[in-house]
Amino acid sequence: MSTMVYTIPRIENALSIKGVGIITISGFIAEVGDIKRFNHPKQIIKLAGLNLKETSSMR
Repeated sequence: MSTMVYTIPRIENALSIKGVGIITISGFIAEVGDIKRFNHPKQIIKLAGLNLKETSSMR
């Protein structure tokens, strides 16, 4: 698996993030696919189901 991960362009940039390793980035790429298909980081957040917003009233 680690050999295949290193064939992905610019993967070294992602692996340079503290706490991100081969297994983490492999799972991310498996779920997201080609990151170039997204125009904005918020699209990836929405794909992950993390597009949270607060709806509360202040009285």
